[in-house]
Amino acid sequence: MIKRAKTNTKMGKASFAARLLASAAVLTVLLATMPGNIAIAQNLALEEIVVTAERRIGNLQTTPVAVTAFTADRLENLQVEETLDLANNVPNLVLYTGVSNPGMVNLYMRGAGEQIGGLVTSESAVGLYVDNVYNARLSAANFDLVDIERIEVLRGPQGTLYGRNSMTGALKIVTREANGETWAKGSVGYGRFDEITVSAGGGFALVEDVVGMTISAQYRDQGDGWLENRATGKDRGVREVFSLRGKMSHFGSDTFKATLSGYYSDDDNDGLTPVAVNSVSLENQTGGVRTVQSPNPSDGFTEQYGGSLDMEWQIGDVSLQSVTAYIDVKDGFRFDLSGGVEVAPSTFLTFIDRTSVASSSQWSQELKLSGKSFDDRLDWIVGGFYFDEQADQQIDDVIFFNALVPTIIDQESESYAAFAQGTYQLTDRLSGTAGVRWTKDEKSLTGQIDTFFGSGIPALVDREDSWSVFTPRLGLDYQVSDDIFVYGSVSRGYRAGGYNGLTVANPTSFNTPFDPETVWAFELGSKADLADNRLRLNTAVFLNKFNDIQQSSTLGAGATAIQNVGKVDVYGVETEVTAIVTEALEIFAHMTVQDDSYKELDPRSAAATQGLGRLSHLSKLQTQLGFTYEHVLSDSGSIVLGSDYSHRSNYFSDATNQPINRSGKIDLVNGFVSYRADGGKWKATLSGKNITGNDYSKIGLVLAAPNGIRFVNEPTTWKFQIDVSL
Repeated sequence: MIKRAKTNTKMGKASFAARLLASAAVLTVLLATMPGNIAIAQNLALEEIVVTAERRIGNLQTTPVAVTAFTADRLENLQVEETLDLANNVPNLVLYTGVSNPGMVNLYMRGAGEQIGGLVTSESAVGLYVDNVYNARLSAANFDLVDIERIEVLRGPQGTLYGRNSMTGALKIVTREANGETWAKGSVGYGRFDEITVSAGGGFALVEDVVGMTISAQYRDQGDGWLENRATGKDRGVREVFSLRGKMSHFGSDTFKATLSGYYSDDDNDGLTPVAVNSVSLENQTGGVRTVQSPNPSDGFTEQYGGSLDMEWQIGDVSLQSVTAYIDVKDGFRFDLSGGVEVAPSTFLTFIDRTSVASSSQWSQELKLSGKSFDDRLDWIVGGFYFDEQADQQIDDVIFFNALVPTIIDQESESYAAFAQGTYQLTDRLSGTAGVRWTKDEKSLTGQIDTFFGSGIPALVDREDSWSVFTPRLGLDYQVSDDIFVYGSVSRGYRAGGYNGLTVANPTSFNTPFDPETVWAFELGSKADLADNRLRLNTAVFLNKFNDIQQSSTLGAGATAIQNVGKVDVYGVETEVTAIVTEALEIFAHMTVQDDSYKELDPRSAAATQGLGRLSHLSKLQTQLGFTYEHVLSDSGSIVLGSDYSHRSNYFSDATNQPINRSGKIDLVNGFVSYRADGGKWKATLSGKNITGNDYSKIGLVLAAPNGIRFVNEPTTWKFQIDVSL
């Protein structure tokens, strides 16, 4: 292992710590003077947000975890319509569509994540949950968010209560309850690029006060593309999505309740097309930021369905919960990985034509006992978890007109876990938490890959591997006053080892698994509701010490591999602020300042041989500032305005830190204006995203210098929508 110079590391940490202290001091002064300026309305207060971050119902402000929580109204005002829209609204969260199709996401948090979400061998470092069900496939994670009650984004290892691959956090989507209430709503919208959206949903009682049901559906059709293709004259970026979700709940007993959920979604699109870029000069080869030149007939699809049964029994003072779930995902894509090459004026060729078809099915079962003991001073949870996934994928590559033997992947994953956690109230204000989880992952891989480029000879692989780990958590929290809560924790996170499915004619890498990565995380946090609950200030300071961190590296010619790069520290501070300034005006903001420091670097890794400088997908600064303002009209209607500005400093999308991998600064402005009438029963909204037209690269790849590609962001979009509620 290569050890970094200690002197430079200490100087870097000292400088960064000074910046953190200076930022915190400035922020403290500003906030200390703010309550005196907060207005005049005496009965205003920020709403209490209920979360289940600790697998039980609790208040956001007394939960000893860094959590960003969004209510349904907040999601609507922020124009969060799909998973990707969360990216700039959460400290230290990186989300973007990768290189397969728009239904897939790449997901990073606090220094770790997954860049190749379109592979069945890929697993996220951030756990993704919908109604307590773990979703393994990032290839289908860009959900249309219909009928969402709230979203909770937990930062830091959730290795005890959530476990599998929740190494640096968890993203929890909670859909609307089927509690027997009668309601109905619908919307219709039209936006730029000929986008049409139609949604409808409702809830009712099947048996009064006993069984309730909800059902919702949405259709979205973007008929025009936002990428101009000079090779074919036909724009790229067309997408059609249909989603359906239903719930049925039994709630008519004091000792038993159950919820049966089901969903289906179908996403058809024309794939993703990169822009051809010179990897040395970084000059665009197509003549426009969003101009592509691929003659390849690209396309993509994602179809998924699933269901879960969540049952809970109250047995005396003990609650027993069972969550059984099944998810089936099928997806495919075809696109030009070279971006298209102009070999003669107005003559274009595809140099890397990639096609993939994949499917996966997962079963999961969780059993959990929870209760209170010792005169209700101890809150405890014990449980077990089982996960089984069967997944297969075939990748066909034609490279420089040479058809490779198809890469065939057949993977089976099983995971077992047992966990326990307890929080004991030491005094009226001081509590201590201890927990531990044991996890064992077993995987098998069978398949084939081309022996070498265009050999026509397949290399066969058949192997089994397993890993196990303990992930403990220790914490203390203290209620300083009715308005101020502080906490500290030490926890361990873990992501399983796995296989490289995109090594392209490299049997050695295909047959060599990468090891698990682990992290010891240290966090101090405070949560405060000040100025008569009109100012909310939540701050977390963290240090993540990664070992055998998994980093994705481009090997060239369309090949990518995950490697255990070495040891690295990631440290930073996150602050979130919400304030009611007047009866009409609410403002919100967040800021993240962070840095990284490599301790050891494996000399065999691409990161070392190609001159690593920074950890990939880590922005040193991220901020957001926004507001909502409501002006009440005399005719019982109101006008609501809202806008937010977000900034993210540059990051590298690859461990090798090549210039083409650099994203550049990201500055986005979103906004909306809405007229709401008849007590909110209907409203008309005009909204816009990326209003200032910021251009940036989400990810860049070097294929074979000087040939490179970049995937760029969407341009300015707008939408007009009418919503009706009954």
